[in-house]
Amino acid sequence: MRDRGMRQHGAGHMVDHDAHQRIAADQIDILDAFHGNAPCVGADRRCAAATVGVGCAALRNVKRTGAEKVPRSVLWKAPGQASGAARILPNIDRKSMKHRVFAAVLCAAASFAGFSGSLRAETLLTEIGCGGGMVEGPGGAVTLPARALDDGSFDVLMIGSSSTAGVGSGVDLAYPAVSGHLLAERLGDAASVRVVPRGVGGERADGALARLAREIEDTRPDLLVWQVGTNDAVSDVTLDALQATVTRGIAMARDAGIGVILIDPQFYPRVASNPRYSEVVEMIDRLGDETGVPVVRRFERMRRAEILGPDQMNALLAKDAFHMSPLGHECLARDLTAMILSTAALDPRLN
Repeated sequence: MRDRGMRQHGAGHMVDHDAHQRIAADQIDILDAFHGNAPCVGADRRCAAATVGVGCAALRNVKRTGAEKVPRSVLWKAPGQASGAARILPNIDRKSMKHRVFAAVLCAAASFAGFSGSLRAETLLTEIGCGGGMVEGPGGAVTLPARALDDGSFDVLMIGSSSTAGVGSGVDLAYPAVSGHLLAERLGDAASVRVVPRGVGGERADGALARLAREIEDTRPDLLVWQVGTNDAVSDVTLDALQATVTRGIAMARDAGIGVILIDPQFYPRVASNPRYSEVVEMIDRLGDETGVPVVRRFERMRRAEILGPDQMNALLAKDAFHMSPLGHECLARDLTAMILSTAALDPRLN
């Protein structure tokens, strides 16, 4: 099952990308370069000196006119040289040289901006408290990954809607991929980690429930993470119907011997005008209490970010001010990972 549609993400960590498509590279703009979200890879290898976790999306805006012409020799004169002392440098095209110098300058700027952006991002994540507090949720404890450590593998099915599909961040920066990396780092040699993200943009809880049995059969996970409620909260689904759907999904997973964690809806500024949205969040959190299922309280985390100020709130949101940004996904991944690992904190194999 691990060979189909999966790609290695570091030692012991794999992410299944069957259900996803990448966001096109040309959709990443220069703002992403400033925030360090567009690493210098692939077509931007001319920026190889700046590949240490910084952005080089600015290169994509460089015109390549003349760069592909056949190189010709040009005259180059060192500063202070007499006119007759000019040296010939073979195989260098003047326009190509200008292009490369400009690209190098952009790379240097992106490197500095990316480094500064990374520091700022970490500061924001610390201010918001991502990965600490509010991760135990109102529910009970998951018996994982202790069981997973027994057989040396930890398989996680993450089902949900656009957040799980990586809208606003791209698949590789979405919370399933990031939490997979974090889990792999923490578990080390104790267990290999496989994360299977199965997100469908715009899907409601009943849609996820309709495919849940098939997803469980296909992936045979140790843990189900269900990101649920956002699309139901902005539709005409009744609270009773939503609660019944989520309850059935929890029971289905438990009958299969799978642990369950819920992720409640995200907070966004316009939610203040929709009292029903808060009712859905409260119902999911309450259901966690009643069923003993931990809930990652994403809504509360993001709401507290808004209280801290616009910088913190805006950092967690994508440009549409609804979906999460890469930083928002990072925050959610830290909270989710902390919840999972808190259940195994006393396991001697992790100490």
